[in-house]
Amino acid sequence: MQITQGILRRLLIAVIALLLQPAAMAQPQSAYLSVARQGDAYVLTVPASKLSLAIPSRGLSQIDPKAGGATQSPRYFFFTDATRGLTISGWFEPAAQYHGLEFTWQTDQAEWRKIGLRAPTDVSFDKVGDWDVVFYEQPTSAISNSHVRAHLIRAGTWIDVHISVTTKGAGSSNRQAATAFLNALAVSQRE
Repeated sequence: MQITQGILRRLLIAVIALLLQPAAMAQPQSAYLSVARQGDAYVLTVPASKLSLAIPSRGLSQIDPKAGGATQSPRYFFFTDATRGLTISGWFEPAAQYHGLEFTWQTDQAEWRKIGLRAPTDVSFDKVGDWDVVFYEQPTSAISNSHVRAHLIRAGTWIDVHISVTTKGAGSSNRQAATAFLNALAVSQRE
């Protein structure tokens, strides 16, 4: 069987791409997120962290988007409930990687401008329980797209959560739904 030059070229490119994968792909098993269904919740843990995050499971399905960027992190999670228009995603990171709410918000906006997203509206910063949060709307023509970015620092871990609610309803009711969902999250510390 004769191997063509095109096949060899594609094979070489594939091998090089595998060798150049980001360091996140070569992390120890203790750096990977674990998701377990316990009762009415998904419980998320990372062995290297002392924290666990319980997310109410009602109507949620775990999705593996792998769309690049943060979704490539071994500590990334993504759940959705199409019926409620609810999405929750985020990740666990070492606390030292968190540079504050304002810095993170500015970084997010810069990335959005690069990919052509419209500037968010109705932006406000607040504290919800132990979470530092930024609320915002993503402008759309026919629907309401409300977001909460929430950050919690505890026990050497940064948990970053992004909740969005997308419906034909009013943005204020979507924001209330997203806030209620954030309040339903439970963070526990393991010994």
